[in-house]
Amino acid sequence: MTGLSKEFCGFAQSAWQARAERLGARAEGWEREIAAAGKNAPLLRYVLGTLPLPDLGEYPASLFAGFVRHACRVREEFSWCRELPEHLFLKDVLYPRINTEELSDCRPFFYEELAPRVRGLSLEEAILEANRWCAEQVTYRSTDSRTSSPLAVYRRGWGRCGEESTFTVTALRSIGIAARQVYAPWWSHCDDNHAWAEAWDGKSWRYLGACEPEPELDRGWFTGAAARAMLIHTRSFTGELPAPPWLYPGIDPLDLDVREGVCYETLTSRYAPVEACTVTVREAGGAPVKGARLTFSLLNMAAYRPIAGRITDSEGRACLHLGLGCVYVTAEKEGRAAEVLWDTARAQTLVLELPSSPGLSAQTPGDFRFTAPAAPETFPAPLTPEQKAARQAVLEQAEASRREKQAVRREEGEKALGLAERVLALLPRKDRADGVPPEVIADCAHALRWEKDFPLEVFNQALLCPRIGLEPLRAWREDVSPEQQMAACWRADPKKAWQWVGEHISQAETYGELPQSPYSALKLEAAGEQGRQVLFCGMCRALGIPARLSPLDGVPEYWQDGGFCRVEKPEEACLRLVNPENRPALWGQGYTLARWEGGVWQVLSTGHIRAGESLSLKLSPGFYRLLTVLRLPCGDQLARQEDVCLAAGDSREVSLCFPQAQRSQLLQSLPLPPFFLTDKKGQARSSREVLAEAPVSLLCWLEPGREPTEHLLLELKDAAAGFEERRDFCQVYLITPPGAREDPALLQVMEALPQAQLWQADMGEVPALARQLFTDPERLPLVLLADSQGRGLYACSGYNVGVAALLLRLLEKNS
Repeated sequence: MTGLSKEFCGFAQSAWQARAERLGARAEGWEREIAAAGKNAPLLRYVLGTLPLPDLGEYPASLFAGFVRHACRVREEFSWCRELPEHLFLKDVLYPRINTEELSDCRPFFYEELAPRVRGLSLEEAILEANRWCAEQVTYRSTDSRTSSPLAVYRRGWGRCGEESTFTVTALRSIGIAARQVYAPWWSHCDDNHAWAEAWDGKSWRYLGACEPEPELDRGWFTGAAARAMLIHTRSFTGELPAPPWLYPGIDPLDLDVREGVCYETLTSRYAPVEACTVTVREAGGAPVKGARLTFSLLNMAAYRPIAGRITDSEGRACLHLGLGCVYVTAEKEGRAAEVLWDTARAQTLVLELPSSPGLSAQTPGDFRFTAPAAPETFPAPLTPEQKAARQAVLEQAEASRREKQAVRREEGEKALGLAERVLALLPRKDRADGVPPEVIADCAHALRWEKDFPLEVFNQALLCPRIGLEPLRAWREDVSPEQQMAACWRADPKKAWQWVGEHISQAETYGELPQSPYSALKLEAAGEQGRQVLFCGMCRALGIPARLSPLDGVPEYWQDGGFCRVEKPEEACLRLVNPENRPALWGQGYTLARWEGGVWQVLSTGHIRAGESLSLKLSPGFYRLLTVLRLPCGDQLARQEDVCLAAGDSREVSLCFPQAQRSQLLQSLPLPPFFLTDKKGQARSSREVLAEAPVSLLCWLEPGREPTEHLLLELKDAAAGFEERRDFCQVYLITPPGAREDPALLQVMEALPQAQLWQADMGEVPALARQLFTDPERLPLVLLADSQGRGLYACSGYNVGVAALLLRLLEKNS
């Protein structure tokens, strides 16, 4: 490709040289592929020199050469791609990786599907049309955090928001439209996070809901949520070298954070109010601390979840743009750490003082309030009736296309037999839907010789199963098996295999969120911490030793003498958590337990605790924090912190103490405007008649098939037992537009919640109801709690994770 700048070619050469030095002799095969690229060699050097290192062990060089060829093709074909500045073409069209997805050669296929639909369109209309195509292929479904390849998502027809946005960005890049994935790492006003897409319209970046077509750009159901964000960012990849300024022209340095070869560009100011915030770290005597690691976290899912990081300069300072609300900040250097809860709406400067000796200078335990940014006072202009009708027609067409594709897929599907059937049964639904390569199934056959040596569940889950963590599935058992003498040594003492990993697999400072297979780690002789752990488990399984990542904290474990043994951090202390409440303590919603480790809080997967029961945990000695949380309707959280220091041999008991809210903090009492519901026979009933049937009514105006509604329905299904207990005083109404198709998630809720009634209604009545209770009138679902006198007690609209649990608490207060 001609016309590349000298500064780019120089950077590409330097990036590849740095990577080649890391690869050593293994770089020769990649050098041959670069030489074969001819005039496109600088582009391939750039890609290979900046990708996360595990990618070079995971995928063949020919895959990345294909990405380069396709990008050059669309650069020549589409005027909007030819007119792109070089930096946008490189980062947002050419680049193969978007986030943590598995990579595949899918762009030529997407191009063949999309190019005929966008030729002759303006760039803005091409973006909208591409998203319509995406909606015809993929819809939202809650699933695990592994990100499938865009091609796998296309084939199965569903994915979570991170997969939908990766899919949409891939589709746009395949036709030369600069696009990027945008993330709110964690929300502040509700639990969970979200990802969407942005596309370059020739003048500026415009946002869109991935696989969620709207009649115009800069519109999505998440607009109101994003307006309350503390931080929103996009990722690009820089490799071992510092991020070159020419790749990020015009970007405020406060909005760039480069770590582990990834550049995080903050975009919060495009969506929400922000302030420039400065943190200063100093010693007890006042001297500035250079090189302190700052971590900024939000309280989400009852734990501190990181959203950003910075390193202090020579004056001990770090600056960044943040939204206006609470953020939890830690500063750490060489084992010395300090922490504080900071409300950026009140102050934009903060000073942290490190202790003189190793350890965490912890904030005082007790109760605190974690404040979310204020809800926006204005809402986007509503769609016109014509736009609403056009949007509905597009959504119905997309749903029909997906149904047709899924019907064909079911007809073409083959039933797995024998070993394949057995292996597939051990894997998550997403793996089964994506399809497992035949060579992976064959690789599992190596484990069958040890089947009689272990309990069946241990053999199946920790030896036969090809999945260890979230890594790409590969055939690795023969590759990671050591020679005979070493194998005998490792079988006798599996910890020696862990020692071998530490001595022979170098620690790679690479993108920590990107999973790595045992095959890649061994091929490169380099891996991040997660990759080293997965490799150890893979080597054990190849030798007939059941091994897994601990379900509590992810530490590798191997089976010996009738139980799983940890390779490090031995469990020498006991902690008993007691739930004295008359309701379950829900992990990740009402409480979490975390261990201070490596300068961050590592959240332990302890699970739920039933009402009135306890949970006994075997733990490594260390400093632990128990958080209990109550989310308020306004988005703020009442929280309680209790710290526990465990030494070897300690046995402690701690009772969970949940924050309590005043009734005035939870409920309102506002008169509702009249509305009407219609049954299947077309008989209409007034709100006065409907609400008089029960002391309290829960009404949910739904938009079946759309992500916010699917979230709500999943929560209602999971909380069905709680609503069943309250059926004597609370009636549940699920309300859909006239003529709405049957939705699988809705049918599941009706089955789990038999007392719920299904009605239809004119959705034109929703805005007046929403405005009366100060929630977004343009966003569905609308959830409304009302009393028998026609007064609204609580309402929320759009995307609100955790609303079902909150409703159950509100019903307790109102019973």
